[in-house]
Amino acid sequence: MNASSPHTSASQVGSKELEVLYHCARSVLESVSFDVTAREIFDSARKLTGAKSGYVALLSVDGMENEVLFLESGGLPCTVDESLPMPIRGLREVAYRLKKTVCENDFMHSEWLKFMPPGHVDLRNVMFAPLCIGQQTVGIIGLANKDGDFSDEDLRVAGVMGDLAAIALNNSRNQHRLRENEAYLRSLFDNMTTGVAVYDAIDNGNDFRLLDLNAIGQVYSRINISDARGKRVTELFPAVVEMGLLDRLRQCYRTGEPQHLPHTLYEDGRLTQWVENRTFRLPSGLVVAMFDDRTEQRALEQRLQQSEKMQAIGVLAGGIAHDFNNILGAILGYGEMLASELSEEPVLSQYVSHILQSVDRAKNMVYQILSFSRQSPGVKSPQYIRPVIKEAVLLLRGSLPSGIRIDTRLEREQAPVIMNSTQIHEVLLNLCTNASHAVDETGCIQVTLSNKHFRQPFEVFDGELPAGPYSVFCVSDDGVGIPGNIHSKIFEPFFTTKKEGKGTGMGLSVVFGIVKDHGGGITLTSVENEGTCFCIYLPQTEVPVERSENSSVTPRNGTESIMIVDDEAVLCDMMTASLRKAGYMVHRFTDGLLALEAFSAAPDDYDLVITDQTMPGISGLSLAKEIRRIRSDCHVIMCTGYSNKVNEQVCSEHGIKKLFYKPVRLRELTEAIRQIFDSNKSP
Repeated sequence: MNASSPHTSASQVGSKELEVLYHCARSVLESVSFDVTAREIFDSARKLTGAKSGYVALLSVDGMENEVLFLESGGLPCTVDESLPMPIRGLREVAYRLKKTVCENDFMHSEWLKFMPPGHVDLRNVMFAPLCIGQQTVGIIGLANKDGDFSDEDLRVAGVMGDLAAIALNNSRNQHRLRENEAYLRSLFDNMTTGVAVYDAIDNGNDFRLLDLNAIGQVYSRINISDARGKRVTELFPAVVEMGLLDRLRQCYRTGEPQHLPHTLYEDGRLTQWVENRTFRLPSGLVVAMFDDRTEQRALEQRLQQSEKMQAIGVLAGGIAHDFNNILGAILGYGEMLASELSEEPVLSQYVSHILQSVDRAKNMVYQILSFSRQSPGVKSPQYIRPVIKEAVLLLRGSLPSGIRIDTRLEREQAPVIMNSTQIHEVLLNLCTNASHAVDETGCIQVTLSNKHFRQPFEVFDGELPAGPYSVFCVSDDGVGIPGNIHSKIFEPFFTTKKEGKGTGMGLSVVFGIVKDHGGGITLTSVENEGTCFCIYLPQTEVPVERSENSSVTPRNGTESIMIVDDEAVLCDMMTASLRKAGYMVHRFTDGLLALEAFSAAPDDYDLVITDQTMPGISGLSLAKEIRRIRSDCHVIMCTGYSNKVNEQVCSEHGIKKLFYKPVRLRELTEAIRQIFDSNKSP
């Protein structure tokens, strides 16, 4: 049998077709690019059918025409621009519509010739195999110019090639969508503001291996996924057992139920943070942990709690100050009255003098409490700092450990500063207390005061101060020092390097606020293990210090009628006795409403009213307003131990002649009364 026998030829052709189809199928399965696979399928179709020319085109996005992927002229002249769209018409339209392979073996004499554009390859015969995905034709393979006619076998082969090309196109599009979805999900994964870790269960779900970790998760965890991937969670985060996260992962893996681990402290020596975790299991069995670093939130919550605690302490301090000032007022008043009776008894007079000095010290302590709670009057006036420093140091000496030495070097100031002495006293106490903590049980604290005149603006902690004269007081120690990397934070509220229970972190922030309020500045110099020095710069003023009228002459007595209103009976009795001794006619009331009733009944019987501010039933301010409404020329003096509603401006607006903060010295009160009466007499 020769090689051209029908049996041998059919066998050879079948073997050849199988080989080509196998090659095409592999190309489809291994395809990374549809363009490459389509070219291989097209070349195989030409080889099996004997076609010399052809192309592959895909349906345009709008579904109205073909877009040519590539065109093969087979060596024949062709001037058609491959980039131009190919209309769906003629025999192509039939293949699209019928979704089956069609051919024309006498093209030049067919009805389809009229649809061929100028410059096209001369066509002897043509065959079109559609690319169908589902019920839609999405492209076409065109084959032409076979030597001889296209047979039914050729139609079948072309149809198979069209199906393979459709499969390749569908796979390519699916892979493209998959890559897009993967890129989309990866972008979401890496750009989430919540940490996401993906774990694979190992050891029967007793431990977990890290497979993936998003960008913010790497920041929170301070690890790099390229170094951590594949490692056990117990290796990466040793404290997951103590914090309870490993148990949550195990429960989630075994039950499939999501788990939540609220704010929990994680601490392993490398990492310390408060973390919130939520875990869930994927259908694949992988366990996902979503976590957030709540360290800053926890700190804010603690600061808020601390702030609320400090506010509560402030309210308590105000209440205590009110009652304490009333007690001090009685002691001070009766002490002054006793001193006037014992002028001929030097020893007893000395005892009473010590009592009055102690009352003054207690009065200053109350002002410090009110300053701490931000409820003190905060009045500033021209004063010298030197006496305040001496008083603060005297107060400190008795409270510090015996091993701590305080040295003072205080120049006499060339000019006063505009200040609130109580607040500056607080600044000194805070700085000296911090210094005592720095030196622990033994060491030296040095307090200095000097005059400086700066010819140019100079830098302080929070900016610069203008040129000019300054009073400068410094508190330095030879203690542990402050690390340089926290100098910028040292004045922040609640920031502290002290151990828990040793401080609130409020002291230096209070110092900073007071100094800024006084128009001054602070500098900090510190070296670890050598010591620290804080210097306070307060601008000096040319306004002279107001000299107190400490005249030894007893104020002139009077005969006018005075109403005293104070719910503290002891204080009311003391003031009544003192003013009656000075010749005045005094009417005392411990109930503000009864006092108002008495005044309303006989307003002309009273020349002046002295009232407390904080009283049950009616406040001193409200009482004063009613009295002034009934009789506008009646004089009113306000006394208060604590009130955040009364100050000099408020009193002036309501016609109140004088405001005193308790405890009040009787001499100051009687002088003020006499001045008010005398100023209203005709010359």
